[in-house]
Amino acid sequence: MTLAIETYRLALAKSPLSTNTRRAYESRVAGYLAWLATAGVDGDPLTYPSARDWSVRDSRVN
Repeated sequence: MTLAIETYRLALAKSPLSTNTRRAYESRVAGYLAWLATAGVDGDPLTYPSARDWSVRDSRVN
């Protein structure tokens, strides 16, 4: 997951968003990836759309 957050940070740095918005987005994504690392999800949510949809839903419930 470290590669995923680093890739996200690089893309976010190039975006036309404010510093506070970038910080908030990064925090939310880091929290989701931390949850994902310990969750028992079916499939790879970073690759498969259906696995993504279910894992996002499950992360909001927990």
